[in-house]
Amino acid sequence: MESRSSIFLSVIIPTYNSVSFIRKTLDAVILALKDVDFLTEIIIVNDGSTDKTSDLIGNWCKQSVFDGQIQVVLLENNSNYGQPIATINGLKASNGTFAVIFDDDLQYLPEEILSLLTSITANEQMEMVGGTPKHVYHQRSIWIDLVSRLGKFLLGTIFFPTFKNVRYFTSFKIFRRAVLFGNDGNFLDRNIYFFWDYNPRNIASITVQHQQSMRFKTNYNFIGFIRTFHHVLLKVVQKIAKFTVILMLFKALVLMDVSIWEMAIMGSFFLLAGIIEWYLHVLKGRMLHQACRRIYLK
Repeated sequence: MESRSSIFLSVIIPTYNSVSFIRKTLDAVILALKDVDFLTEIIIVNDGSTDKTSDLIGNWCKQSVFDGQIQVVLLENNSNYGQPIATINGLKASNGTFAVIFDDDLQYLPEEILSLLTSITANEQMEMVGGTPKHVYHQRSIWIDLVSRLGKFLLGTIFFPTFKNVRYFTSFKIFRRAVLFGNDGNFLDRNIYFFWDYNPRNIASITVQHQQSMRFKTNYNFIGFIRTFHHVLLKVVQKIAKFTVILMLFKALVLMDVSIWEMAIMGSFFLLAGIIEWYLHVLKGRMLHQACRRIYLK
């Protein structure tokens, strides 16, 4: 196996119950990267699939012939932790100078991986580049689509006004891997799906082609959506609570007009913000220490 410093690009592919199409995805990624002149690793993170996904990946690797510039690693999560944790496990196991998150259902063309790489290497200060779909093919229920649109509007326009451009809300993106890890090599608590943990001058997006997903049924239902993104929702609630406290403090100290009920509300929101801060700290520890098993395939 190549050393950590010699690998230039890591492609992280989290997957779950994808036995019907994961082989096509992997073949397409290999084809797109077969002529590159740098070392690449493809890290497939099987997030506790209950079908034959893991066996199929193993057989695919045995039957496939890779260029010497490509190596493949399979990570097996002990349970179905969800896409964020699966992706974090992949990033923690990665060795490349740059790391790309790529969906398992070919929503994006693998050739666009090199487009992201070209964009981020053009500027040494760039930390993250997101892929903006030129046209989006929706295969989700109406309520998920509405929640997504409303969430993007609120997060990108009201709660995080510094970042009005919501194009970074795509899972397809590339990172300069060093920005995700501390000097001690430990993974930092930086959000890998949204953008508020990054300097706006050091992130960008490029237009990429979006196509019909090979997954005919989404893995998300309402409970799954809340479970996957509840840490993001909590940050929004926390921001609302802090804003409410500041507003009431302003009314109390400047306008000198605040009732006992408003003081009680202010205290409640202050307490809520503190509880959320504690829970997010606990959640961070859980997310960064979920067990997985590394299998070097080829």
